[in-house]
Amino acid sequence: SSETLIVRVASLIAQHGVLAAILAGLQFGTIANLNNLLYRLEHEGKDVVLTDGYWNLMKGEALGLRAFHYFDLLRLYGPVYSEDPEMKCLPWRTEFNADQKSLESAGVIAQHILEDLTQAEELLKDDPLNYKNDLNNPFLGLRKHRMNKMAVKALMARVYLWIGDKENAALKAKEVIEQCGLELVISNIQDASLYDETIFCLGMDDMANTLKDDWKSINTYSNELYISYDNANTVFERTTIGLNDIRYRNSYGFIHGNNGLMCRKYLSKDKNYSEKIPLIRLSEMYYILAESVSLKESVTYINKVRNARGISRNNNIEANDSYDEAARKEALNKEYQKDFFAEGQYFYFLKRHNYKTVWRCPVEKMDYYVLPTPDDEIAYGNGK
Repeated sequence: SSETLIVRVASLIAQHGVLAAILAGLQFGTIANLNNLLYRLEHEGKDVVLTDGYWNLMKGEALGLRAFHYFDLLRLYGPVYSEDPEMKCLPWRTEFNADQKSLESAGVIAQHILEDLTQAEELLKDDPLNYKNDLNNPFLGLRKHRMNKMAVKALMARVYLWIGDKENAALKAKEVIEQCGLELVISNIQDASLYDETIFCLGMDDMANTLKDDWKSINTYSNELYISYDNANTVFERTTIGLNDIRYRNSYGFIHGNNGLMCRKYLSKDKNYSEKIPLIRLSEMYYILAESVSLKESVTYINKVRNARGISRNNNIEANDSYDEAARKEALNKEYQKDFFAEGQYFYFLKRHNYKTVWRCPVEKMDYYVLPTPDDEIAYGNGK
């Protein structure tokens, strides 16, 4: 199951510093390139980027992307934030050089991230949000893949929720829902990755060939990524509310084979939807709102996603006397499992709430939320 895989991977990384170092190296390599770009934009860009508005778009995207990478590093190497925001976990680098940097606390890193995003939001305020492919103007003609102003706002919602600022998390999530122009996907037969509601994503060239060994057969099941019928029935609540859930149904969210089910998110053959890897989707904004507002209001946003996915309104969650904080968290726990299956976001939900166990947890206690500081950071970066 996805939960067992999450725990096993987390424990493997926690026990082998080399894997943690590889993850950090990839992220910091991109941050170094972004810092180089930002330096050149500041010192040379205004003399080179002459088209009106382009400089603002480029710098806004670069700041948003730096924040995006740093936030993923914070979520991996930082603490369970509600438990220890003062834990020193990462260096903050804004220059393209080899200077040593001391580790800063999770709280300080989070504020740096929000400062980048605040600047990016202002720079991108005139972003045209053109989601259509205009071959005559490629830079402005396809903004959906990019770190556009809605992606920046959505990332701000994520960060605010992570640090426990629910008021601002709700504010930004609501702005995205009301201003992005996207709607929740109600059918994923063609749009397997839910691309039509994706706020920020990656494109992977030749995805089908690259991932063929992971998804090559629905009936043999050797090394392919699949889920058993018993596990899928539990995760997607098939026998109670989930029979018509598009996240579960055959030829919708999964291909149902002889021995199990294979997720379709990365199998789409439709040229308009293939080779897409979602990183931030609209449904997450509804879940952030649901977690940040009153109990009575929260069910509106959870039910909105559930209904879009095919769960009958007759099975709506009701804000009655039994719907307390624990019930809200459990409802969101179930929805994160379903909606972000094979996307990687569920792990961060578990970490944010410091779950000590999960369904089918292969260890007695979940102590693998914080990745170890890479050895090179300790040796060369004033780490501790």
